[in-house]
Amino acid sequence: MGAWGTGVFENDDAADFVNKVVDGSALSPIQASIDCVLQVGSNYLELPEAARALAAAAILVRLKHRAAEVGDGTPELSEWIAKTKLVPSQDLLEKARQAIERVLTEPSEELELWSESEHFDEWKASVESLTAQL
Repeated sequence: MGAWGTGVFENDDAADFVNKVVDGSALSPIQASIDCVLQVGSNYLELPEAARALAAAAILVRLKHRAAEVGDGTPELSEWIAKTKLVPSQDLLEKARQAIERVLTEPSEELELWSESEHFDEWKASVESLTAQL
């Protein structure tokens, strides 16, 4: 059974993405997930790509602020954040802001699914809080 919650790390796509990030030592998976969303343009944005980009943005927030927690994450992510020396560039942080905005703009499967949920406001607030922290 899959994981699903209003936090950006509370879904299977984000969890798989976090595992990919912590298994490496570079920001390239984060950059790639953000670029993927931005390349969609005004075409339909599929859920997996959106979820990975939101997780990427949350990881960037944690790297920027060296924050112990943004969303729930995982113990592995917290350990990776604590030991990595990686610092996101301003350009990457700006692209993350743009990717979040794209996820929150139709046509977006994640936006559609959450807008049909009773937890839409909670999800949207958690996503919007990322932008404020970037």
